[in-house]
Amino acid sequence: MEVNASQKKEFVIITAIDLIYEFGINNVSTKELSRRNNISESMIFKMYPKKNDLILAVLNHFSLYDNDMFLTAKEKSENSVDAILFYLNKFLSYYENYPTITALFQAVSLHSGIVQIDNRAREINFNRVNHLKQFIIVAQETGYIDKGVEAELVAEALYSVFVGMCIKWGSLNYGFPLKERTDDAIWLVLKSVVIKLEGSVEK
Repeated sequence: MEVNASQKKEFVIITAIDLIYEFGINNVSTKELSRRNNISESMIFKMYPKKNDLILAVLNHFSLYDNDMFLTAKEKSENSVDAILFYLNKFLSYYENYPTITALFQAVSLHSGIVQIDNRAREINFNRVNHLKQFIIVAQETGYIDKGVEAELVAEALYSVFVGMCIKWGSLNYGFPLKERTDDAIWLVLKSVVIKLEGSVEK
C-alpha cells in the first residue's frame, strides 16, 4: 500500500518520539530518522526544514487529543470530580498503551532557549492545567470541592502529581502500574479538598 505525504510525516513524528525517548530531545538525528523510516534525509528536511519544525510537530502530536479529552470528560462524567478523574485517566490509559511518549514530559518541562518551542511547551501545560481548573471551579460551585481553596492551585497540584508520576514511570522503565499508582496519588490531593463524596466519585 502506498503511503501518502501526510502518513510519512506522521511516521517521522512517531519515530522522533522514539528517538527522544532513547537519546533525549537534543540528540534527535535526521540520519537516524531517515534510516528508520527508509527515506532520504533530504525528504526529512523537505518535511521539516529545521529541527525546530520537527520538535514543534512532535509537541503538537503530544497534545493532539487534549481538547477532545476535555470535552469527552465534560460530556460523560456525572459530576466535576468524576470529570477530573476521567480526564486524567484518559491520558494515563493512552500513555500505558504508548509509553515512549511520556519522555516528552521531560522535554516540555525543559527550557530549550528557543522561544517558539518554549512557548508551545508552556501552552500545552497551561491548557491542561486550565482544563483541570475549569472542572474544579464547577465542582466548587456544585458543592463537591471546598470553595475556600484556590482552584488554580489545586489544578497545579493535580497536574504536578500526574506529570511527576509519568516521568518516574519512564525513568523506572515502566516498572509499576502507571494508572493505578497515579490514581492513588491524585486522590491524596483530591481528598484534601473534596467535601462531598457520593456515587461514582467515592474511592
